[in-house]
Amino acid sequence: MNIENFQTNVELDVANWDNTNIAETIDEIVHFSRNYENEVVTVHQIVNIGNVTKAGHRFLIILNHTRDLDNLGEELDF
Repeated sequence: MNIENFQTNVELDVANWDNTNIAETIDEIVHFSRNYENEVVTVHQIVNIGNVTKAGHRFLIILNHTRDLDNLGEELDF
């Protein structure tokens, strides 16, 4: 098994906290961060960077990626 592990970061601006389903949004970020069918992406940490506006916030989402380079699966094209 040839495993590759690395991290990526995504900045997320939430314009209106009251109208945002943050769990669904993060789930979509995780899903669309995958490049290969068998790649596993998990949330390592979510950091609240601060307020953008009175109702808006900015977050840094740190993702862990794990790939089995011997079994990547199909390349995903979103």
